[in-house]
Amino acid sequence: MTKIEILDKLKSDVVNIPFEAENLSTNFNFTKNDVRYYFYGLFQNTINQYYLGWNILFFFEEVDSTEIYKLYNNQNLNEFKKNHIEKLFFIQDEKPKETYQRNLNRNLVLSSFSSFETCINLIFDNLVNKEEFNNFLNVTTRIDEKSFLKNFDENQKTRIISKLSINHSLYKKYRFLSKNKYDSMRKDDLDFIKFISDYRNSIIHNNGIFNTQGYEKEVFGVKFIFEKGKEVLIQKNENSFLINWKICLKMKEIFTRLISNLKHSELIEFPD
Repeated sequence: MTKIEILDKLKSDVVNIPFEAENLSTNFNFTKNDVRYYFYGLFQNTINQYYLGWNILFFFEEVDSTEIYKLYNNQNLNEFKKNHIEKLFFIQDEKPKETYQRNLNRNLVLSSFSSFETCINLIFDNLVNKEEFNNFLNVTTRIDEKSFLKNFDENQKTRIISKLSINHSLYKKYRFLSKNKYDSMRKDDLDFIKFISDYRNSIIHNNGIFNTQGYEKEVFGVKFIFEKGKEVLIQKNENSFLINWKICLKMKEIFTRLISNLKHSELIEFPD
């Protein structure tokens, strides 16, 4: 993709968000203070910052610094140019450019996940009976134990299940909210939530280091390698340039799929 094609793609996705939110609002009678509507505003703000970040990068890659400096070459603005404007052109050097791109991608994932998680949690807290949820956790964990607890004795299993039940992760909450709601994409959505939770946690908590049992996951044709004690490795190929953008749009799709199937007509208010 050319730089113009990249920016056109990003801008198109950004400007389409309000239309999607309005369609959902019309179909399900969401008000603008409902978390199911408010999510799209949060999400649009995040991806718009990413679009602007690439816009700035491409601008400074292409612009002739001498032409910009001419605007400041007078007595009053020369110091401003020297102390501030010239610093903007650091982005034309390879190392600073790599850091800038890495931070753009990092902030995109963290901010998008934060909006996704916050809104899922608000829906969960408003809709879910905690006793029913705990019963659900006990049943599903007992089912899961057949695969991941088979080498432990009964006392160990009981202690592990007790600890797992305390940790009400995003994965568990989404698993409960989506039960009996839809089937065709649910397994894929849950697998993706596990992946994006691991990816996000390695970024925010451990400076990119993954600290649990390793695995590999292919997302949109790009392989992510999670290896304990190492940074998450993203194998670069022709699909990897906008992989973080695609991941964040996938979170939006999953959120849309959930709220479209919840069939809850009452307000779920987003707090002021």
